[in-house]
Amino acid sequence: MSDELATPVALVSEPRQASGGSPARAERAGRPRNWGLISLWIALVVTSLIWFFPFVIMFLTSVKSNADIAATAPWSLPGDWAWENYSEAFRMGNLGTTGLNSLLVSIIKVPLGLFLAAAAAFAIARIRFRAHRLVLALIAVGSMFPIQIALGPLFNTMLGLNMLNSLPGLLLPYLAFGIPYAVFVLYGFFRAIPDGSRSPHGSTAPRPSGSSSR
Repeated sequence: MSDELATPVALVSEPRQASGGSPARAERAGRPRNWGLISLWIALVVTSLIWFFPFVIMFLTSVKSNADIAATAPWSLPGDWAWENYSEAFRMGNLGTTGLNSLLVSIIKVPLGLFLAAAAAFAIARIRFRAHRLVLALIAVGSMFPIQIALGPLFNTMLGLNMLNSLPGLLLPYLAFGIPYAVFVLYGFFRAIPDGSRSPHGSTAPRPSGSSSR
């Protein structure tokens, strides 16, 4: 038996937290409040309400009769909910035909315009030829002109070609005014592709990593 006596060790228990508390809650309680972030969220909520308010007025006006619109405030509820206004607007605005035209333009214009713009952007960005920067500058300048400037000459052109009130007359201006901007955007994309070894056609071909250029 050893002569050394075991020294009693005092057991120190950690202080118990108050009932219902948690370490995460205590940590959050000790943090200072970020008043800048709180002010930002308040400003965002107020701005969202301000932007949402015109849509509420627009909806309330759409379900009012002419008498309610003239006699009540824009933000007041209608006396009689006129849901038939929507069917009447659909009929008077010929929204079925216009919606179908928009669908056809989207289906045809987007892939065709993207194909033509990608082909032109690749040629300008990857194939070196004389005045390629001048061509890019002309395309960039063309993308800056809004379509409203050309409405008069465009109308006269379509009238002379007998293309008014037709699908080609609707589709071709969308293509003409959409391609320059798409070319300008895709040019930057093709220019960002790393150069590889030169191909016989003047462009660049991909090369496996670690391979020799000879």
